[in-house]
Amino acid sequence: MRKLSEILQLPVMEILNGSVAGKVKDIVMNPDTKEVIMVMDEGVFSDFHILRREDAMGIGGDFIMIKTGQAIQSSRENPELAKMLTEYYSIVNLLVITSTGNIVSHIKDFSIDETNWQIGEIMLEDGKVYTKDQLLSVSSKYMFVQEGEAVIQEEAAEAEDEVSYLTGMTVTEDVENAEGTFKVEKGTVLTAEIVEQAREKDMLASLVMNAE
Repeated sequence: MRKLSEILQLPVMEILNGSVAGKVKDIVMNPDTKEVIMVMDEGVFSDFHILRREDAMGIGGDFIMIKTGQAIQSSRENPELAKMLTEYYSIVNLLVITSTGNIVSHIKDFSIDETNWQIGEIMLEDGKVYTKDQLLSVSSKYMFVQEGEAVIQEEAAEAEDEVSYLTGMTVTEDVENAEGTFKVEKGTVLTAEIVEQAREKDMLASLVMNAE
C-alpha cells in the first residue's frame, strides 16, 4: 500500500527516453469501483493530464514509471476523460459521516493498493482508519462509511512496524497453518506481502518465532 502523501509530487519518468513527463498533483477516486487515477500538471485552458493504472508500469519510492509520454492522456483531447473527472472525487479533507448519521472527522490521508489502484484505507484527522470495505459512497463534500469499529492509527502504525521488522528476514523452519491455506518454506526471504498474508491467517506469531 502507498499513501497519498508518499505519491504526491512524485515525478513520472519515461523509460524509453529517460525524461520526466510531469509530477502527480492529485489522486481522484471512482465512487463506484474505488479505483483511482492520477492527475498530473494542469495545462492551459482547463486541460488536465491523466495517468491511469493500465498505462503505468509501477510506483516506486522515487518515480512513477511509464513506457512513453503517450501513457499520459489529455482531458482536453479526450472527452471521455473530461467527463470522468467530473464523476471522480478528490477525497482528502472530505468530512466522514457514518451510515447512522454521525460525523466522525475529516480525511487526512489515504492509501492505495499498487496492484489494482483501489483505495485501501482512509486515515482521518482524529487518528481513526477505515478500510475500503467500510466505504459506502462519496460526494464532492462527504465520504460515507459503514457504522462500526474503526482501526485506531496507533494500531495501524504497530502493524506497519511488524511488517517492516520481518521484511527481509529468512524463515528458519517451514511455517504452515492447520488448514493448509498458508505455508512458507524454510529458507524463504520474507516480503511485506508474505507478512501481511501471515497476519490475515493469524500466523504472524509463528512467523516471528521462525525467522531470523
